[in-house]
Amino acid sequence: MPAGQAADCVAEAKPAEASADAREMAVSFDAWQQALARRLAVSPSAEHLLLAAMLESDATARGALIARATAGHADDPFLLWSAVQFCAGAGSCSDGALAQRLAAVDGSNSETWAYIASSRFAAGEHAAALDAMRYAASAAQTRDYWTETIEMIERGLAASTDLAFAERAGMALGLAAAHLPDYSGTVRMCREQSAASVEWAYTCLRYGQLVEAQGKTAMGSAIARVIQGFAYEALGEVERARALAQQREAHKQAQLDAVKDHRPAVDRVLMSNPRFFYAYLDGVRAEGEAVALQRITTEIEQHIEQYPELGCP
Repeated sequence: MPAGQAADCVAEAKPAEASADAREMAVSFDAWQQALARRLAVSPSAEHLLLAAMLESDATARGALIARATAGHADDPFLLWSAVQFCAGAGSCSDGALAQRLAAVDGSNSETWAYIASSRFAAGEHAAALDAMRYAASAAQTRDYWTETIEMIERGLAASTDLAFAERAGMALGLAAAHLPDYSGTVRMCREQSAASVEWAYTCLRYGQLVEAQGKTAMGSAIARVIQGFAYEALGEVERARALAQQREAHKQAQLDAVKDHRPAVDRVLMSNPRFFYAYLDGVRAEGEAVALQRITTEIEQHIEQYPELGCP
């Protein structure tokens, strides 16, 4: 950007007036969050009730919100998936019953069966866990509903707050990241059982390969490679395990390089423009996180060339 234009940016910059919700958040985020949960709890919308459950700190209240959200939505895989994830620790909530409903409508999803497998393993039902992992390892699709969760949160915030889009988008990303599925149970299960059983090792290996090939998020692919590594080590495939470890390091370095080369202006436009933000999420679902980010970055950079003032901080 030319020096004169940079000066214009400084001269034209004006502090934005904070919204009422933003001011309340600045005083006490926890109090604001619980007030928002109560605000959403009176809505008839299943999505709003799930968002309220995500925000609710009281376990019993969270369970009641989940029950209301899923009543009459027995065939909605995203709602059931979200309910299962938010159910953990809720006093009046049975994630086992919800998981059975989820398997009935989302049985082609590897992550549904991996969740069921880790739950059964945690309960000491190892044979049932292995059966579920067989389904996970041969599933037709891999979906963790990360982008759908972000969209649900943004829509809920738009309906219940006066936050600007950039604030809603940032909070949606943050809350979705804070409520990612707990993959640690699946990783621990495959590490322990692969070391004890060849059948488990091959099953976990197939599952890891499938998720790496079909998954759309960087985290999902990274976890898939970790699981494959445990399986290869258990099977005595030392060279393959070593090659996989090197691949993981290469991916980490590529992510660090991408962050280093990224322009802050691209992030600002992405997070403040609904068209670009939702196009990015659509791209993640269609092509995966890495490809989607490259594509939207190119589109935004071209947009900034047409409208240079967007490059201003």
